[in-house]
Order: sequence, then C-alpha cells, then structure tokens
Amino acid sequence: MRNIRLNVWFAFGDNVLGIPLAAGVLYPFRHPALAGRRSGIGAATTTETRRVLRLVQELLSSSS
Repeated sequence: MRNIRLNVWFAFGDNVLGIPLAAGVLYPFRHPALAGRRSGIGAATTTETRRVLRLVQELLSSSS
C-alpha cells in the first residue's frame, strides 16, 4: 500500500509540474531535446509503476 501511495503522489507532482510546462509556461526556455527527455521519463515512470504494482499484486496473491 505504501508503494501505491508513493506512486500516486509522484504522479500528482509530475502532473502539477508537467502540465504547465507542456502548455508553454516557460516558452523561451523550451527545447525539443528537453521535451523528448521529459516524454521518456514519463514513459519510464509509467512502466516502472506498472511493474511494481504487478509485483505487489503477485506477492499479495501468493501470501493468501
């Protein structure tokens, strides 16, 4: 349960920072390489969250 809460807070913080940046709040400082890096980090975070949740689900089902 701790991992789920941690992932939810990370996703919330990521969206609080990411959405305004994607909307162009820092337009003069935007660079295509930074946008690609941000997209990659988001994809990796989603993948890792899915893997952790699957592992937790397997551990919970095996202990029952």
